[in-house]
Amino acid sequence: MEPKLRHRRDAVEAELGVSNVNVIEVPVKQAMIRAADSAVLVADSSKSGKRPFARVCGINELTQIVTDGRVAPEQREAFGDKLNIGFCCND
Repeated sequence: MEPKLRHRRDAVEAELGVSNVNVIEVPVKQAMIRAADSAVLVADSSKSGKRPFARVCGINELTQIVTDGRVAPEQREAFGDKLNIGFCCND
């Protein structure tokens, strides 16, 4: 079975990428992404469009982005075919 990384992040922005607020964790997460055959970001739409604090990776380094249906249209377009609306949020 191929190694697959599923990770959660504090923010994701189409141009600047994926970020985390804990700068100490960033090098470990970057190494995990490099070692995996695929990297799947799982984040609800509240994380989308936020500016990264400590950059983990670019969108181009992700295999897939799984989120809810509330992602802003401009982010949906920028995420392209990596975007997968895989869950929904309850109010």
